[in-house]
Amino acid sequence: FLLNKLAGPEAVGFFTIAATLTRGGVELLSTGLTTVLLPMMANAFGAGGRERVSRIAGDAVRYFHFLGLLLAGIGFFWAAPAIALMYGDKYFPAVFALQMMVIIRGFTLSHAAFGAMLSITDNQRLRAAESVFSVVVSAAAALWLVPRHGLTGAIYAHMLSTLLVYLFSFICVRVVLEVPLPYGDTLRMTAAALSAAAVSMAALVATEAPSQLHQVLVGVLFVLTYLACTLLFKVWNQYDLAMLGKLGNRIPAF
Repeated sequence: FLLNKLAGPEAVGFFTIAATLTRGGVELLSTGLTTVLLPMMANAFGAGGRERVSRIAGDAVRYFHFLGLLLAGIGFFWAAPAIALMYGDKYFPAVFALQMMVIIRGFTLSHAAFGAMLSITDNQRLRAAESVFSVVVSAAAALWLVPRHGLTGAIYAHMLSTLLVYLFSFICVRVVLEVPLPYGDTLRMTAAALSAAAVSMAALVATEAPSQLHQVLVGVLFVLTYLACTLLFKVWNQYDLAMLGKLGNRIPAF
């Protein structure tokens, strides 16, 4: 509404394109993972209570964060080719919006694991409080930034509100429910993603005017470098490798 009034329908279109593409990528990951996670947590809560759920939640946060950072990197480097392919060069202003949205949504993908934890442990009041907090923060950020900066303000308002809601959910899980979270592993994953991003960005800026194919290949480079860095920074443990081995046994090609 504010964009339409202050910046015009063109800005609304750019913002909507970026939000739709980001939501599609995020939901593709989070919805499928949450569908598997919820019954696992429910079964664990019935069998062993909150302590057993907490162990599952810790692993879920790690996996969500890993995939979220993977999504953020791919989305950042493939944003321009994706917009050009699907909408054309006239929609280039949507590239920056898509890059920023996919970064913040990827970084906070583990929010879905926090939400599952709150639901399974029957803390619906906290979920309701989170919803109210989300509406208030989103409205305040939009009223503060959109009138001053237009489309760019809307992008930063979205990022700010997403981050604050994520922190609210994090505090609920860590402080209120006292669930131990894997800080070390998530920090190492973040370091691996930043290292891969630095290498990929160097490959991108090596060419003054990179082509769409170049940008796609840089995205592939990010994925390979990120996976290698997670091994270098010792992100995975024996349990992860054992589970990967079980999955591999179900798929002969692996």
